[in-house]
Amino acid sequence: MKISFQSIFNPSMNSSYNKILLDEFAKYDINITSIREVKRGRNSKVFRLESLQKIYICKQYPNRVDSGRSRLESEFSVLKFLNKEGIENIPKPLFCNKAYNLAAYSFLEGTVIKKVNTDVINGAIKFYQKLNKFSYIDYQSNIPNAAEACFSMSEHFDLVKSRINRFLVNSTSSGLQKKAFKLVENKLLENFYLIREQAYLELGDNLFQQKLPDHCKHISQSDVGIHNMFLSNQSFLFYDFEYAGWDDPGKFIVDLILQPDNLLDFELSKQVIFNVENYAYDASRRKKLRLMLNLYRIKWAIIILNPYLRQEISEIELSNCLKKSDKYFSMSAHLVAELSELLAT
Repeated sequence: MKISFQSIFNPSMNSSYNKILLDEFAKYDINITSIREVKRGRNSKVFRLESLQKIYICKQYPNRVDSGRSRLESEFSVLKFLNKEGIENIPKPLFCNKAYNLAAYSFLEGTVIKKVNTDVINGAIKFYQKLNKFSYIDYQSNIPNAAEACFSMSEHFDLVKSRINRFLVNSTSSGLQKKAFKLVENKLLENFYLIREQAYLELGDNLFQQKLPDHCKHISQSDVGIHNMFLSNQSFLFYDFEYAGWDDPGKFIVDLILQPDNLLDFELSKQVIFNVENYAYDASRRKKLRLMLNLYRIKWAIIILNPYLRQEISEIELSNCLKKSDKYFSMSAHLVAELSELLAT
């Protein structure tokens, strides 16, 4: 069945991109019958493509390179390698075109997960463990570092401080931005310095600067949570690996617990801590994890405020971001205090 280019042309995608996609699929004897945009974000555009037999997903990545990482190359290479190693509950990469920042993947059929519970947390942990069933030596030549990867306590603190600095430098001192500036400077930055001082006192300079040994590094999807998971036939599917790569396993734990849209409760947080690696049973790791929990709630509060750094957002949306960040920082304080007490025993 011959389909004309004009009949499936998608106006939301550059016409050259439409033609490139059809030509690439034709190399695999796949005739695409429709192209429809399903998601547009600041990071990527996502298109659903249908043939007479199957459905595919195409991602159009941003042109920029973040901290030396190409999102297209990172996601495509990670998924290609993991598929080769037999991990099945992820998209299968079909092809990529670096000149046009396009990549095509298999379509994952599943339902959106709306609530975090024990089963969801177990699914996320088991998937993380599956990613790390091999050693660092097995993976090192095929997997990049994760976006914002940190391999020492010093690097964790540098990462969060850089986010604070970027916000303070790029925000103004008028209107709502003035209120956000005060929240960051008077609350988040003040807490940052207190935690950093505590880290120096507890760890000393040597442990604060000490790099994580290669054999302790783990593969992480990095952007973890139910926003990148589907449920299908009582199994969990995982997608969006733009930020994936080698990282500190402690960061997987704190991000899964502290993700603002799905902040875990105390019991679910314990489930994560006691089932990832040996964090609950190693005094040194418990100490570092306690510090990271206190540090990374600051990072997430800053991330919530990111719209303040863009000009195309309304006053109402800015006001909501400010309230959400302040509320999140207060709510997470109680959880982190309980977890810190648990980890201190």
